[in-house]
Amino acid sequence: AKTTYDFTFHTPAIYQFVSVGEKISDGKEGGMYHSSWKMATPQRNMSFNLGYFKEYDHTDPRTPPIKVLMGKTTHTGFQVGNGGDNDVAQDVANSVVFYEHVFGKTSQKNFTVSEIPLPHGEAFPGFIHLAWSTFDNHEHIAGFNEYFRAHEVAHQWFGNLVTMGWWDDLWLNEGFASWMENKATDHFHPEWKVWLSTQAGQQGAMRLDSRAGTHPVIADIPDVFAAANAFDAITYQKGQAVIRMLEAYVGEDAFKAGVRSYIRDHAYRNAVSDDLWRALDKAAPDKKVVD
Repeated sequence: AKTTYDFTFHTPAIYQFVSVGEKISDGKEGGMYHSSWKMATPQRNMSFNLGYFKEYDHTDPRTPPIKVLMGKTTHTGFQVGNGGDNDVAQDVANSVVFYEHVFGKTSQKNFTVSEIPLPHGEAFPGFIHLAWSTFDNHEHIAGFNEYFRAHEVAHQWFGNLVTMGWWDDLWLNEGFASWMENKATDHFHPEWKVWLSTQAGQQGAMRLDSRAGTHPVIADIPDVFAAANAFDAITYQKGQAVIRMLEAYVGEDAFKAGVRSYIRDHAYRNAVSDDLWRALDKAAPDKKVVD
């Protein structure tokens, strides 16, 4: 289920605070920072961040404004706008531009990208958490950070704008985001041979798939406690491989048209795999996905 949100936060004024949604009002009193936020479009969850940050405002004429919040005390060697924060902003902007070309314009008026002290990322409407390491790793092995950042931006379309109806369709979020991260990175860095490098992940998924405890891409998830087991290589790597196979089968243009229709018809709503099949069948009636 998805719903709108109205929140008021009371946080120590010594910290910077940011939340998902639009800030309606704020002010300081008695050492506290009081802020009210509103999420007007239905969403499945929300998030916020609190801490000491360096702020970097990135302006790109192709995208809405992007604000990057990088830990103030954890990256002392970088000047604002001249290190990991700029790398993050550039990759987020490039990903937004590419995804808008493929799937349609974003509805977000701005993006906030904040560092979290964890090894993973999370995405909310217009608000993206990225692992601390992607800010610190200014000189890095080509690829990892670009994939990671592009994956979280992809969730603006798959996960936030259109959300799986239940955890058994988690692949609609994570499989698509994994496919999109590869497609975007390949577009900007064809010299990296992205699709060749995905074979290692697919082989890992196949090894997992050969075990007795495997599960289908569209998994049977009886309750939320079982959902944690679905965040694995089958959902991510096999899921993205299935999506790439579908794109090759129906054709790139028809696949893009079908996915655009799927997103448009289920924007701010929940969807299931059958909704995607119907959209692809309509876009490519001579290449039926479902009998």
